Amino acid sequence: MSEIVVRKAGTEELAVTAELKRQIHELHVQGRPDLFAPMQDFEVYATHALEKDMHLIVAQRDEKLLGYALICYVHRPASPYMNERKFVHVEEFCVDEACHRQGVGRKLMEAIRHEAKQNGYPRIELDVWAFNEGARQFYEAVGFNCFRYFMEMNV
Repeated sequence: MSEIVVRKAGTEELAVTAELKRQIHELHVQGRPDLFAPMQDFEVYATHALEKDMHLIVAQRDEKLLGYALICYVHRPASPYMNERKFVHVEEFCVDEACHRQGVGRKLMEAIRHEAKQNGYPRIELDVWAFNEGARQFYEAVGFNCFRYFMEMNV
């Protein structure tokens, strides 16, 4: 089996990453149907992925895309209440369901960590839905720790 290669994506690959997006979005629809609507049009995804501060990276083996990450470099200057913050935010992270537990996610995360460090960003942040146990376990396994909780109450 060939090596997994992680690289920046080209716009011609948006259609393939949109199909991967469909997998993760359907998981969200199943997990929180009160919040997530089934998506019919993935052009919205392409528009988001092409925004100025977004960077799309992909993992591939041979000619097959196995996963992607959509990341954003965030720099928040100091305020009277907060210190300056620089971090890479993982907006989206998806590994093809057929490729889980093959090292694809770990390779993607290593590439994000390398990019962050190389560009002077000392932190990587992301958020994960409470119902997505598999993702939470993966993120913890690669070194993420919880530093903030979002809570809700229905009325």
